[in-house]
Amino acid sequence: MKKTIPFMAVALVCAALLARADVVSRDIGDPVLNAWKAGEWVTCGGEIVPLDERPSDPAAPKDAKALRLKVNYLPKKFGGWNAAPVVNTFPGTPVKLTAWMRLGNDVSTPFEWSFEDATGKKFKVQFKDAGGQKLELTREWKAVVAEFPKDITPPVKLTEVAQNNWGADQNPNPWSRILDVYDLRLHTEMAGIDVADRPCGLSVNYPAEGAIYYLGVDKPVFTISAYSWTGGENVIRFEAKTIDVNGKETPFEIAPLAVNGSAMREIALPVAYPSASKVVIKATGFPKSVELSSRYVMCLPHREWRGDEQKNSIYGINIHGGMYAGYELWGRLGFAWIRDYAYTFDWMKAARGTGDYGGWPWYPKLIGGAEKAGLMTLACMVGAPRFPKDVKPGDPTLEPSLEWRRDIAHAVVSMPTIPAFELDNELDLRMQVPYENYKEGYAEYHRVFGEVIKACRPDAQVASEGSAGVLVSRVEQLVKDGKFKNIDVVNGHHYCGVRAPELASDNLNTGMAKAGRNPLLDVWKKFRAAADADGVHRQTWLTEWGFDTLAVHIVTEEEQAAYLQREWLLGMQAGLDKMFWYWNWDTTGKPKVFFDGCGLYDGQKYPKPSACAFATLRSYIPGPYRYVGYATPAPNMLVQMVEAEGKLLAAAFKVDIDGADPTIDDPKAEKITDMFGHELKRGRRTLRVAPTWYVGLDKSCDWLKACPLDIESDRYIRTRAGDSFVVKPAKADGAKYSVEVPKGWTASAAADGSITVSIPEDQDDDNYAATFVGKVNGVEKRIALDIDVFPAGWDENAPPPKLPTSCEFARIDSSKIKLDGKLSDWPAANKLPASLFGLKEARAKAHLYAGWNEQGLYLALDVRDSKCVATDPEWFWSGADCFEIGVDTAFDQKGERTYAETDRHYWMCPVRKENRLYVGRWGHDGAKIAKDDELKSSVRTALVKTDKGYTAEMFFPASELKGWKGKAGQKIGFASTLVIQGKFMEDDVSWPIVRKFAPFAKAGHWGTVTLK
Repeated sequence: MKKTIPFMAVALVCAALLARADVVSRDIGDPVLNAWKAGEWVTCGGEIVPLDERPSDPAAPKDAKALRLKVNYLPKKFGGWNAAPVVNTFPGTPVKLTAWMRLGNDVSTPFEWSFEDATGKKFKVQFKDAGGQKLELTREWKAVVAEFPKDITPPVKLTEVAQNNWGADQNPNPWSRILDVYDLRLHTEMAGIDVADRPCGLSVNYPAEGAIYYLGVDKPVFTISAYSWTGGENVIRFEAKTIDVNGKETPFEIAPLAVNGSAMREIALPVAYPSASKVVIKATGFPKSVELSSRYVMCLPHREWRGDEQKNSIYGINIHGGMYAGYELWGRLGFAWIRDYAYTFDWMKAARGTGDYGGWPWYPKLIGGAEKAGLMTLACMVGAPRFPKDVKPGDPTLEPSLEWRRDIAHAVVSMPTIPAFELDNELDLRMQVPYENYKEGYAEYHRVFGEVIKACRPDAQVASEGSAGVLVSRVEQLVKDGKFKNIDVVNGHHYCGVRAPELASDNLNTGMAKAGRNPLLDVWKKFRAAADADGVHRQTWLTEWGFDTLAVHIVTEEEQAAYLQREWLLGMQAGLDKMFWYWNWDTTGKPKVFFDGCGLYDGQKYPKPSACAFATLRSYIPGPYRYVGYATPAPNMLVQMVEAEGKLLAAAFKVDIDGADPTIDDPKAEKITDMFGHELKRGRRTLRVAPTWYVGLDKSCDWLKACPLDIESDRYIRTRAGDSFVVKPAKADGAKYSVEVPKGWTASAAADGSITVSIPEDQDDDNYAATFVGKVNGVEKRIALDIDVFPAGWDENAPPPKLPTSCEFARIDSSKIKLDGKLSDWPAANKLPASLFGLKEARAKAHLYAGWNEQGLYLALDVRDSKCVATDPEWFWSGADCFEIGVDTAFDQKGERTYAETDRHYWMCPVRKENRLYVGRWGHDGAKIAKDDELKSSVRTALVKTDKGYTAEMFFPASELKGWKGKAGQKIGFASTLVIQGKFMEDDVSWPIVRKFAPFAKAGHWGTVTLK
C-alpha cells in the first residue's frame, strides 16, 4: 500500500490542476512527438532513446511515452553531457512538472533541470517525490513533481537537462548513468491567453536518418505529429501532397487526427522512386490553420567500401566540427572524406591541456564522431603559419620556430587515427601584403610541416595549404625547389559561380576575382604536371568547390544538383584524386554572402536535390573507376563516359543553360535514368543541364568512337594580334582534324598533325571563339576554343603597371548637369582616364566621371557588366555592387595617419527599384565622424538600368564634406573602389590602392587630386 500512495498523490495533484480551466498540461518529454537533441558542447558520449515501457501504476496515463537519457563516461576522464527538447519554449506561466522516473542502473543519479525565462533569468527546478519530500530515485518507477518559482517572466524555455561525473572522474573503466522519464508533463497557467492564441502546431519526422531513404533498405514512411495547448480536444483534418524536383505534384490522404495535448500518426510516403521531394501539408481544426513544408530524398542504395577504396575515393565534403557537424549524415550519403576546419591551429593548442586535447572543441569527440560515421578526416590546421600581416621579405619570423614544430608534432602524434593533415586554409586571403613578402616563409613552413609529420606519422598524408585558387606556378616552383619533398598532396579551390563547370574560366572564390582566367580542364592538367615537377608523384586535390542557391552567384537547386554531378565527372576526366564539396548547410539567417546557399542540406537541416544527386553518383560509381572519354554528338551537348563495377556509364547533358536544346535518340543501354536514378522511358529526348544517365551503355555506341578525338593543347588561349598559336591534337588512328576560325584568320596543318592558327595584325582587342573538329569512323567531335586577343606588343609576363597616385578633376557647371542617372550631359573632360585604374579602354567594365565646383563634389559611373544588385545595402560585402570613396578635404596626406574630422568615407549601392544609390557614411569615433547608415536627404543620387549594367550620378554637397572649399588649384585626398557583380564573376576597379590592400584603412595613403 505504501508504494501506491505517492502515485495516488500525483494523480490527485494532476486532477486538481486540470480541473482549473486556466491550467493546461501536455507531455513535453515524448522523444517522438518532440525530438530531443544533445547539446553541441558536450565532453562525453550520450544517448537519447525512446522507450516502449510504462509504469505499472494505474495512475500513469496509458498513451504517454518514455524517454531514456544515457550518459557514457570515459575511463579516468572528466565528462559532461546535456540535452533538451528541440521545441523547448513553453507558453503561459509554467506551474509544475510531473513525471514518473527511475534509474537505469545502480550507479545512476538524477540530472539537473535548467530553465531560462524571458528576461534571461536562469534557474533550476528540483524534483521531489509526490509527497513533496527529497527525491531518492531507485530502479523502480516513482512519481515525481517539481514546482516552478513564482517570480518568472514567460515564456520559459528548458535550456538543458545535464549531468557530469565530477567526483567520479577517476573511474578506471568506461561506465554509464541512465535516467528513464515517463510522461514528462508540463502544467502551465494560461489565464488571460485566448484559446485562439494558444500555441498549436504540426511537425513531420522522417524515421530515416537525415531524411535520406534508400530504396529497398528503409521503410518509406514518415510520421506527422500534432500538439496543442488549447486545453481541449481538436480534430485535425489535412490536405497533403508531395512535390518532386521536377514540379510533379502527388496528393495523398491523411485521416483526421484527434489531438488532446499531442498525437501522432505514421504515413506512407507516396513518392517512393528516386527523387528529391517536398511534403506539403495544410491542417485545419486548430484555432488557426497550420501549413508546413519539409524535404526528403529517395536514393538508390550504394555498396560499402572495400579494401583501400575509401582512402582512395574522390568523394569529400567540407564541414566544421566546432558546430553541429552531422557526421552521420555525410557517412549515410556515402562520402568517404570530410575536410574539417575545427582543427584550427590555435584551437588545438588551447584544447591540448594535459595532452588529451579535451578542451573545446573536444577533439576526441570530433574524431570519434567522424570515425563512428565511417568517415576519414582531412584535418585543416587553419592559421598554422605564423606570419605578421605586415610581414616584409627577410623577416626572421618567416622561419618556423622550435615551439611551432613541437606543437605540430604533438598534435599529429596525439591523433594517430587521422589520416591526413593540411597546413592552412586560404592564407593569401588573410594576408594584406603581396605573396612576395612572405613566400620564403610560405616555402619553409611547408618544408618543415612535411618533415615533422613524416618523422612523427609516416602513415599520414601531408597536404599543402588549401589556396583560394589553383596556383600552378607557385606549386611548380616549390616542388622544383624541394620545399614540397614531404608534401603528398597539392590542393586548391575553385568556384565557377553560375557558369557550368565545363564552361567556367574564372575563379569566383571570394577575394579571387582578379586572379585571371582559369579554365578548369586546362588548369587542372597543368596543376597535375606541376605537382610532379620533380619527378615524384603527388596527388592533386580540389578541397573547395560548390554552387550557391541563395546568395550572390545564384543557381537553381536543379542546377546545383546537376553541376555537382558534372563537376565531379570533370574532375575524373582531369585525373583529380579528391574533390571536397563546399558546404554542408545553408544559412539559417538571411542569405547575404556567397556560400550561404552552397549546402547539400537547407537551413532547416533537410536534404536538397544536390544531396540526392550525390547519392546517385556514389551508387553508380562506388569505388574504382576508369575514365573512358567524352563525346559531343550535338551542338551544346556533352557526354561523359566512365567504367565502374564492370558497366559502362554515360552521362549526357545540355552544356550551356542559355544555349541550344540538344535532342537525341537514346542509344542502347541496360537502363536510362535521370540524375537521381529514376528510370526513364526510352525513345527520343531533349536534354537538360541535369545529366541523363545511360547505365550499361552498349559498347558499340557511336559515342565511344569519338573518345580518342581530343586535343593535348589548351582550350583557352591568350595571344596577340599578328601572332599565331598551335592546336595539338591527340593521336588517334585514322582521325582527321581541322580548326574552324573567325573570318580573316587562317588555320594550316603541319606534318605532325598540329594546326597553326594565325591572327591578322589589325585584329581588334577582344574575345573570340574557334572550334576544333575531329572526325573518325563516321563520328565527329567538336571542341570549343576560347581565345583572348590582346594588342600587338602586349607582354603577358610583364608586371602590371603601378597605378598613378595623382590625377585631376575638371570643374563642372552644375546648371548643365541634370542628376537623372543619364550621362550624355557630362563633358568629356570629366571622364577619368581608364589608365588611372590600370584598365585597357576597350576592355573596361566601368568608366568613372568626376567634377567639382563651390557647391560640392560630383561623381558618375558607367558600369558595363553588372547584375545591378544590392541584396542588403547595409551589408554591401554580401555580393552587392558597391562604390566606396574616401575624401580628405584638408589634403592631410601623412602616410600612416588614421582619420581626421576633414575626412569622409562613404559606401554606395544601387537601389534599382527606386532608381537611386543607397549612400552610407562610415563613422570614426577618434575623428568625431558620426556613422550614418543612409544619407538619403543630404547626398543626391540617380540611377538608370541599362542592358548590361547601369549608369549613376551622385552629388556630395559642401555641407556634407567638412572643409570643402571648391577652388581651382586646391588639392584633396581621394580614393575609390568600385566592386562589380558581373554576369559571371565579380570584378573591381580601384584607385590608387587595390581593394585587397584595404584602401580605406589609412586616410593618409589616399591619392592626390588637383581641382582643375
